[in-house]
Amino acid sequence: MQTVQPDDKRLAREGYTRTISFVRHPIRMSATAVLLFAIVVPNSVAQADAQVLVSVQTATGEAPDGRLVLEPSAGGSVRSCEVRQGSCTIELEGGQYSARFEPEHGITWTRQPVVIPPSGSVQLTVNEPSR
Repeated sequence: MQTVQPDDKRLAREGYTRTISFVRHPIRMSATAVLLFAIVVPNSVAQADAQVLVSVQTATGEAPDGRLVLEPSAGGSVRSCEVRQGSCTIELEGGQYSARFEPEHGITWTRQPVVIPPSGSVQLTVNEPSR
């Protein structure tokens, strides 16, 4: 608390003082904290993608070139990466996906279900299905 003397000389002679309180309002502080939390937390959670290191191998053990396509099972944006010498890297949100490999030469491989954790580094190996 702080006591302030008035500028008016007449009030000062009469001993008039006014007390100013700088007590913070707890509801305003709580509302500010909640707003800050609501802005910061969802952005940091949304950015927590998994780095997926993809390895593709044919039935004969070769490392082919092509494109790996990952479709979210729950719908949403389809993601893909260019596979060179049997590998590529892609960042994805965690979830269930359907993976298919489209080789540069040959027939597209059948879809394979995969689960990607919400964050971290993940090794995904896609093998050519037996015919």
